[in-house]
Amino acid sequence: MLTAHRPRVTAPLLVAAGTADTRTSIGEARELFDRAPPPKQFWTVPGAAHVDVESYAPDDYRRVVVP
Repeated sequence: MLTAHRPRVTAPLLVAAGTADTRTSIGEARELFDRAPPPKQFWTVPGAAHVDVESYAPDDYRRVVVP
């Protein structure tokens, strides 16, 4: 689990979470997102695991990650 301190990140944050991720659960990804200051965006990718969000949603990937 994440530590209780607030992250010190000041850059915009994108959390991309795959629903089939066995390394970082959706709950853990959401916890990270919730603790981060804005601006931030949470993107859930159905079926994706830890590193394959582009494979599962290539059009959305280009829209969200590579504007």
